[in-house]
Amino acid sequence: MSAAAPALLRGQSFDHFDGRRWTNTAALEALSVRSDNAFSAVPEATRSIPSVATDSFFQSITVVGEGTELVFGAAPITAVALPDSVRRIALDAQRQGEHVIKIRDGDLLTLTGMPRGEAYQVVSTRPLVTAELLRAHDPAAVPAEIARRYLQVPTLVSTRVRALARTVGSAAPTAYDKVLAFEKWMGSHTRYTLQIPPLRPGGDTVDQFLFVDRKGFCQQIASSLTELLRLEGVPARIATGFAPGRWDDRARAFDVRERDAHAWVEVWFPGVGWQGFDPTA
Repeated sequence: MSAAAPALLRGQSFDHFDGRRWTNTAALEALSVRSDNAFSAVPEATRSIPSVATDSFFQSITVVGEGTELVFGAAPITAVALPDSVRRIALDAQRQGEHVIKIRDGDLLTLTGMPRGEAYQVVSTRPLVTAELLRAHDPAAVPAEIARRYLQVPTLVSTRVRALARTVGSAAPTAYDKVLAFEKWMGSHTRYTLQIPPLRPGGDTVDQFLFVDRKGFCQQIASSLTELLRLEGVPARIATGFAPGRWDDRARAFDVRERDAHAWVEVWFPGVGWQGFDPTA
């Protein structure tokens, strides 16, 4: 990835959690691709550009591993310039009334895949946030559509998970402070490791991580923070993709590998949109 600064490269987001796995319930929307090499606007993202100050963040990404249908970039991606091979297929499909580029909850999917060796560019329109700004844009009144999808919790949430959410979260005055409080609690009571026991039959991912194993990696950590926030009325979802990787001095670019695959949390703030938090870090 070539960019002026490191960034979490978002590929997918997930809104529905059953206690063991995450899925995305959003509908797919088509993206019309331009016939030239210019950037195509991403309608779902451009409709919800935040009301606060933003910056435009340009990234050029080259696929060096196995191809993928996902378009990665810092969230939210508001424009994309696809490689020639993908763009030609998309244009042919559009002429036949079909679409092979889809948008879902801010995710971009090329249903034909992004071949190895191809390069594409994305522009992200990112809100310029501070702790004070996020506190000032607290999601006290959550719109019904946001609440329906992003306050959902599994049918069976253990009593001790609910108690933890209430005990730790109730002392924090804003959504931003609740994020910090839950991160601090998990930092003191759990530890990071890739070596974890398998989930027990019928077990709950969050309860097992917080109270049984007390150890896990980004998926368990992000799932736990998301569920705790939702129990406190804070809209949140899981995002997956890649951590920023390592800076390559010779290439003047960030080298992102499979080892950088990651999961984190996005929290919704009115007037700001979805803001990423990395509780694993």
